[in-house]
Amino acid sequence: MTIENFKLQAEDTQRIAGYVEGLKSEYPEANISQFVIYCFGNQRFRVFQVE
Repeated sequence: MTIENFKLQAEDTQRIAGYVEGLKSEYPEANISQFVIYCFGNQRFRVFQVE
């Protein structure tokens, strides 16, 4: 598998959603954007925005 065809994993989006809910309750005035970043061998990375 290469970094170019790596897909966003469902369990990671669920985990991020949980973090965001906690942040929203702690900082209701904040505008929060969700991203998942995967690092590959400390040399390459891929960023996915979660809607």
